[in-house]
Amino acid sequence: LDLPVGNKGQLESLPKVFVSNEKLLCNLLAGIFDSDGSIYKNRNKYPRFSLVLKNESLIKEIKQHLFNLGITSTIRKNKYYDKRVNKIEITWHLDVNGIKNFNLFMRKIKLRNPNHLKRIKNFHFINYSSNRSEGASALQNVEIILFFCNVKFLFIHTVNRESLSW
Repeated sequence: LDLPVGNKGQLESLPKVFVSNEKLLCNLLAGIFDSDGSIYKNRNKYPRFSLVLKNESLIKEIKQHLFNLGITSTIRKNKYYDKRVNKIEITWHLDVNGIKNFNLFMRKIKLRNPNHLKRIKNFHFINYSSNRSEGASALQNVEIILFFCNVKFLFIHTVNRESLSW
């Protein structure tokens, strides 16, 4: 599969066998986000997926693949002092922000990390099932709670996922 054993920091690009097939690519991205990603609400209470890697070219490639799937993201560079190795390190952060991107990400990239799934269920604005065996039926109805004006108004609406457009 062209994946080195152990540290993948020197990996120049994602293996071509994965990126040539959308289903395999989505599974690969799910694995990357499950292992090296995090999910939380930003200060405005909107969902954010964040992926942190030391490999700039890999982060840029992942951003492009997400874009090809219709998911927008941003990249930022972070410098920090790592006292374990006594030097300044650079990491690259890829962030997927907002409810629209969150819903699209969850529809296309099925996360399996139990900690991520638990956190997502606690967000209270989406019901998400990661059970792949349910197929299309798992994607039918989803309750979305949109937060307006710092949660002063709640709007709950049930929609069909196929008609979800923001």
